[in-house]
Amino acid sequence: MALSPVSLFLLLPVALMGCGSMAIDGTVVDHAGQPVVDATITAVGTQFQTVSDATGAFSLQCPPGEYDLIISQVGYVGVDFAEPYQALERKRYDLGQQVLVKVPDEEGLLLFANAAFTALEPGYLERRSGGFGNGQYRHYCLDRDGSTVNPLSAGTHTFYDHASVGWRAFKLDEQGCAYKMSPNGPTSWGIDYNEKATVKTEKLEQNLSRALVTFEAGEYFIADWDQGFFTKHSKEDPRYKGMFIKVD
Repeated sequence: MALSPVSLFLLLPVALMGCGSMAIDGTVVDHAGQPVVDATITAVGTQFQTVSDATGAFSLQCPPGEYDLIISQVGYVGVDFAEPYQALERKRYDLGQQVLVKVPDEEGLLLFANAAFTALEPGYLERRSGGFGNGQYRHYCLDRDGSTVNPLSAGTHTFYDHASVGWRAFKLDEQGCAYKMSPNGPTSWGIDYNEKATVKTEKLEQNLSRALVTFEAGEYFIADWDQGFFTKHSKEDPRYKGMFIKVD
């Protein structure tokens, strides 16, 4: 199989390339605009690697080619470029300013907006039960008096799941209920709930996941979720904890 000109070019030793003028430059900062020192910039699958200096600046020396780049630093969420970086000419390239997100100290599901992590105000579900036989019910509905509203706009919002036990996003029905159970047979219970917030998750390093949650207009409850069910607020409190979100 014949090699392309670019493939042949990449097979040449670096010393023969005259690579002093060939580099991918940039800077690494945090969300406060402060330099991230000693961040590692790597061209995956090659020997080409460098680190950022005291100002966050870096210069990755390499021959022309396509490179899968990763920028990483302990305590931060790394930058993993979705597409190979095209550096096909013998010149200097400016990768620009790359922002690393610092791993938060607080655990749980944290909203990320305006370059900061925010823990939403707490909300609670209460269990309402009654009835007999097939008329029994167990409904898990919002405690409106005890819950604080977290207003959000419709659309997609970024959350970071930092070592939480688990969580699920429910759309509340007209009665303010997230989850309903009732008998549908002699030994089993049927479940009725609206889990309509669209959630896309991505595993990251350092016990962290990024979740893109898309909300339409309505009321939602993001519940703490442990091994298939809601998490109690405490032994003394019969309510179930989470976050109440109202989307306009």
